[in-house]
Amino acid sequence: MKEPGKDPLDIAIGITIRTKRNRLGLTIEQLAGYSDTEVSYISEIENGKRNISTQKLMNLAAGLNLDDPTILLKEAVKDVYPSIREKLDENRE
Repeated sequence: MKEPGKDPLDIAIGITIRTKRNRLGLTIEQLAGYSDTEVSYISEIENGKRNISTQKLMNLAAGLNLDDPTILLKEAVKDVYPSIREKLDENRE
């Protein structure tokens, strides 16, 4: 269930970033250094408390060694989209 004031896509992007960071064995501090991003900013993104700018998405993707920064967004959308599709289908009935 969506928490008040939190966007499901923001939450999914944060989870995607945290998952990729953990798979690489990186701390938030290391990712911050690799991506020229503040530790607090990354923490807020990973916890769904902040919208991510396009520039920060690109910086974090580079810090995660991703060739395509849109991978972060695409993976997050896949997680959120099915629930949106279900709601649209429910409204049509």
